[in-house]
Amino acid sequence: MTSVTTPHSTSIVASESAVSSIIVAMAVLAWAGLVGAGVLWGELPYMALSAVFAAWPLALAERALAVRSKRSLVDGMQHLTRESDAARGWRFIAYSGLFAGLLAMVLTATWTGVFTTVAVQSLMHDQSGWLSSAMLVPALTTFAVFLGLLRYVGRANLTHWLLPMLLLAGVSAYSLSHEQVWPLDSSLALPGGIGWSAALLIGALLGGAGLMVRWPWQQHVTPQPLLQGASVVFSMAMLISLMLPGLAAVLLAAVACLLMLLALARPWLAVLSARGLAMWPALFVVLVVVIGLAEILWYTAGLIRLQQLSLVLLLWMTVNALVLAIYAGWIMKMSHARKALNLPSEAAYNVWRIAIRWVAPITLLAGVGSLVGLI
Repeated sequence: MTSVTTPHSTSIVASESAVSSIIVAMAVLAWAGLVGAGVLWGELPYMALSAVFAAWPLALAERALAVRSKRSLVDGMQHLTRESDAARGWRFIAYSGLFAGLLAMVLTATWTGVFTTVAVQSLMHDQSGWLSSAMLVPALTTFAVFLGLLRYVGRANLTHWLLPMLLLAGVSAYSLSHEQVWPLDSSLALPGGIGWSAALLIGALLGGAGLMVRWPWQQHVTPQPLLQGASVVFSMAMLISLMLPGLAAVLLAAVACLLMLLALARPWLAVLSARGLAMWPALFVVLVVVIGLAEILWYTAGLIRLQQLSLVLLLWMTVNALVLAIYAGWIMKMSHARKALNLPSEAAYNVWRIAIRWVAPITLLAGVGSLVGLI
């Protein structure tokens, strides 16, 4: 049976994609340890410029590859390399993106448990018994994975989560104005004052470059300028709120990580489905693997290793993003990229091509050194 795509369903998918962009950016900040850190405002311009001139071209590059291939991640890169007469080694980005996404899922699940535990202990004013971190973090991590991934079965509309997220963002700003500061320094990998080079790198990764989390979305999304503009406005509001000191920022991070779990799982679910696995078995495999690795990570590594692995993930994303930029900018045929992107003008395409060939790689490399020194 042939599926029919209606304008209404296209609009829903486009709005889901716009909200998904917000979730991806917030999760990257959570991995970077910038939750409730009170980041120095002098560094925000570097992060914003990097998001525009590096994260945006990288997101469009991923879109071009996904739209052109019309396949799951692994099969799509196999098709693209054959089509471009490129070496098989370029397929590395598919496998590397998948396993970086697996690490991101495990870390996101664990961070969700940590953030939620901090919030519960603060609200209950108790850290003993069943409220201890040793009890709460594993339980809340498991609950978050089930809740996050089972949204895939229920087809929950991601846009419905915008209202509680906006309320939390407002509460976070309110808590700052009334000096209700919540210190979370013990959970931070990168405390406030991260430096301009690290700000450049984090800004470049705000789109989730290197994880290919948007690949399943981009195959079906028609560009809608209004929604894209709205997503930029919402993203800026959410990101600033997430970096304000306050308990609401911690709760906002927990919600973002919870919603991010499904986005991270989609490439794996698509690949397993392409290999003939039905929905429920594929979902069961992802659930078991993520919960098992997350629990092992918490019991054997602890918070310090969690921070270090988060920085390793950012470096892994950087390597994948560099490979993505080189392939899309130099290896992929110009005519294929132009048709897949479907940008409004030749000038816009030329700007993207310059950005993906030069600006994005230079921005990523500029921030790598500062991050390596923190591991």
